[in-house]
Amino acid sequence: MSRGLRYRSLDAMPPEMRRRLQEGEDHKQQKMGKSADGDQGFLMQPGHVGGKKATNATARRQEEEHEQQVMFFARIYDLSCTDPDRYKIPAERTYAIPNGGRRGKREAWHFQQEGVKAGVSDIHCAIARGGKHGLYIEMKSRVGKASQAQVKWLLDSEREGYEAHCCSSCDEALEVWKAYVDKA
Repeated sequence: MSRGLRYRSLDAMPPEMRRRLQEGEDHKQQKMGKSADGDQGFLMQPGHVGGKKATNATARRQEEEHEQQVMFFARIYDLSCTDPDRYKIPAERTYAIPNGGRRGKREAWHFQQEGVKAGVSDIHCAIARGGKHGLYIEMKSRVGKASQAQVKWLLDSEREGYEAHCCSSCDEALEVWKAYVDKA
């Protein structure tokens, strides 16, 4: 059961309650890595991944992969609107698999309990075409490389009757997707 906030803002709280809340926040921030000089720590800053400081190159690569995947889904949605007879159902049956990212131990354990597995591809098109059961696409940045677990997933998927590709741009992924969807 969720309870709503009792006060509309911090200013509406009694001063003693505001002080205790602030002390609690200070304590939480110290646990999260906020230093005495006011440095925010590592958990909430851009450029940090899963509690570990990521290099700027890592953060940029992950952001580029995200942007490419967002553009890919926007473009297949556009195709489904402009040519619904050909692309509507395939676009509806294509989805992202939110499997990536670094996580803390507790969150990783929860996801593992729910069935999340390392290496699973980013995108799945769940329609059969050309004798294949479906299509898996692993998105990478222009300089990103697939991990061993991702390569294994792609190869195992091909052995199991799926088409599987590793793509380094929205355009490449869209080309692969359209070629797969247009197979007889």
